[in-house]
Amino acid sequence: MENTDWPFTIQHRQKDFSQEFRVSSDPDARLRWMAGGSYLWAKGYEGYAQLYFFSGLSSDFSSTSENETWGGFFGLSYDLTDTITIDLDGRYQSDTIMSRDGATDVIGYEKTYNNFLPRVSVQRG
Repeated sequence: MENTDWPFTIQHRQKDFSQEFRVSSDPDARLRWMAGGSYLWAKGYEGYAQLYFFSGLSSDFSSTSENETWGGFFGLSYDLTDTITIDLDGRYQSDTIMSRDGATDVIGYEKTYNNFLPRVSVQRG
């Protein structure tokens, strides 16, 4: 009898937690500001298995991944006139990403990325 593919199973599990906070000034003031921070943690597991009946063979694969992100942000707005506003914003973020082989728990990849993204804009309204 030939080796016909039979059952294939997929398992996926995900856990995560996130939080963000902000503080801000009076929205009607000429100079307005806002600042805050954020946090995210996520962990995932994936498993795959396939059984080849009548051959005695099977294949499987599993992995786990974990991500952690910290961020801080701010915004300043100033009304130069009744119709022109200048905005200055920025966000700093740090992401740590890790991936492991599910069978041996050996870390296959781990890296931290840090980024700052500034923005300046002028609005006319």
